Amino acid sequence: PCDSSISMSLPLWAPLWKATAIAKAFEATMNDIANDMNTYCKEDTGQLKGSMYYRMESNQHAFVKWDTEYAAYAYYKGRPSHDKNPNAHLRWAEYAKKKHGDQWMDDIRKRAEQLWK
Repeated sequence: PCDSSISMSLPLWAPLWKATAIAKAFEATMNDIANDMNTYCKEDTGQLKGSMYYRMESNQHAFVKWDTEYAAYAYYKGRPSHDKNPNAHLRWAEYAKKKHGDQWMDDIRKRAEQLWK
């Protein structure tokens, strides 16, 4: 198995109701985050991409996991084939964070603002 952590720090100054809204927005955005990461996953048979799931560990921390015996090897080693997935990258979760991280934070902020209006 291979997993990637996603953490978000809630501002210490945030009132409890705002912190709760931010945590709910983070959880609501996790499906988008996991799917964005999976977009760059290596693909041959589809088993690796199909094994992806995510879990919220707390209101500030989640992880995305690819649950196959060879997931860690595929994540760190070899050369991604672009035959079935032209977007494939090594360390695909890190690549997705670099490419989409700002958008994820913006989505969380917008969702949180909707919750505290």
